[in-house]
Amino acid sequence: MKTFLLLCGILVLFGAVCWSEPLGPEEAKRKVSPAQEDESPSDATTTSTENDRKSAEGLLEESVLGREEEARREASRTDFDVFSDELHFIGGSAIKIVKAPDLSQDKENRKMSEMLNEMLENHERMIQKIESEIDEINRLEPVEPEVVRALTPEELEAQEAFDRAMAVMNRTKVDKLAGIKLMVEAAGKGHPLAKSHVAWAQLLGHPIHMDIEAAKKTFQELADEGLPDAQMGLGFMYAAGIGFNVSQAKALVYYTMAALGDNSWAQMAL
Repeated sequence: MKTFLLLCGILVLFGAVCWSEPLGPEEAKRKVSPAQEDESPSDATTTSTENDRKSAEGLLEESVLGREEEARREASRTDFDVFSDELHFIGGSAIKIVKAPDLSQDKENRKMSEMLNEMLENHERMIQKIESEIDEINRLEPVEPEVVRALTPEELEAQEAFDRAMAVMNRTKVDKLAGIKLMVEAAGKGHPLAKSHVAWAQLLGHPIHMDIEAAKKTFQELADEGLPDAQMGLGFMYAAGIGFNVSQAKALVYYTMAALGDNSWAQMAL
């Protein structure tokens, strides 16, 4: 009986020990957890406040940095605009300074213009003087009616050949070779206008071969006879320096005489 009770006591003790080991940690946990639960709200509140403060500080810092960056960009943009304006102004003024007027060219142009004006004034005075002299001569000398001289048979043939040549050359479809042949025929018979036409063709080299000396000789002979067309030819040769040394004065004299003889080319040249 004692042995049985002893065994039962041992079993009870063993069971108590076995049950106390698994329950110990849980009880400890239960004992610890209320403290932790008591402490967790304060820690969470502290942590949340600290995080809010940090986030607010971060936002404030970012805002300040953003404003500073924006101010820096605005200042940089303003400086760039001012620099661009100054550079544009400097560049424009530099271009104006470099692109200086060519005074020598202006002087030459002014001198040339003055020379041309002086020549035109001299020509105008000369023409007025010649016209006044002609008018004075006409007033002093009585105008006699021109006596129409009867043409000789040779002169009639020359006039007919000249008329045929002009008819051919004035056609819509001009046959220049046929016209110049008739003109040479009329010139050979002594017609003065036909001689002048042939001389112009020799001077220009169209439609016959160029012969400046022959044209020069013909123009001089006809100009001495007072033919305006020949005087126009000599004026052109003196003005261009063809067959003669260039002489604008002589060219002007011949142009004036031809213009007074109702030569349209000479009138346009003047």
